Amino acid sequence: MTDNITDSREPRISIGTIAEFEMRGFLIPNTFCDPIAGKATDQIMIPGGKAVILALDILKSWNIPAAQCANVLGATPDSLESYTHGRYPTDKTVLQRIQDIHAMHRALMLLAPHNPEYRTLWCTSHNNAFGGKRPIDIILTEGTQKVRQYLDRCLD
Repeated sequence: MTDNITDSREPRISIGTIAEFEMRGFLIPNTFCDPIAGKATDQIMIPGGKAVILALDILKSWNIPAAQCANVLGATPDSLESYTHGRYPTDKTVLQRIQDIHAMHRALMLLAPHNPEYRTLWCTSHNNAFGGKRPIDIILTEGTQKVRQYLDRCLD
């Protein structure tokens, strides 16, 4: 299988809307937009395997140690390793956490568009919204939803 062909059974994950990316100055080719039930969508959908690689890049940019990445994504270290070598995730928890990581990254890009240092440090900095805990501590103990919901509320 070549890199340009994706398995039709491979889950596709939304990494945001066309409008969100265009607001940041990105031009999105139509090939990134999947039709859903014969209708065009404004969601940018990418194959699950590619979404894992991007999520790991996001976690690395947040200075999350490689040893914690599997826990953040709700995967085993062996599964995570296989995802980086062509296997794609099918576990619903893993898929949801990957989507949440992309949503958190997108929210931080929108909240601090001109402050990359803030975006890099936010996940590992103590935050009053989480009782003084770091967002990564919440993610590791409770999962990604609470942190994603907080950032979503910040965008409202």
